[in-house]
Amino acid sequence: MSLFACHHRPGRTLQVCGRPLPVCARCTGLYAGYGAGLMFWLGWLKFPWPVALLLLLPMALDGLTQGAGWRESSNALRLMTGFVAGLGFMALIAVGGQWLAQAFLRM
Repeated sequence: MSLFACHHRPGRTLQVCGRPLPVCARCTGLYAGYGAGLMFWLGWLKFPWPVALLLLLPMALDGLTQGAGWRESSNALRLMTGFVAGLGFMALIAVGGQWLAQAFLRM
């Protein structure tokens, strides 16, 4: 059993040196995007919140169209859309944190 909140389906899990990763391709992308998203907290990268929201759209569209049975996604697409969404989530968290900090400083 995985400690991560992931379905870990074998067909959707990437393998490294013949061994499956502990999470699926989409979650792997999300976690990598979260890690790369630390650049927002370090101030190396900044996106306005509308751009951050747009970064969530590819994963949402991929997941919804696949879930509706309209098409089958690939692990490569799941990985890429997960990574972009991970960046978007981190950007939103950074923007929200900056907004909260400014709000508290005005008090």
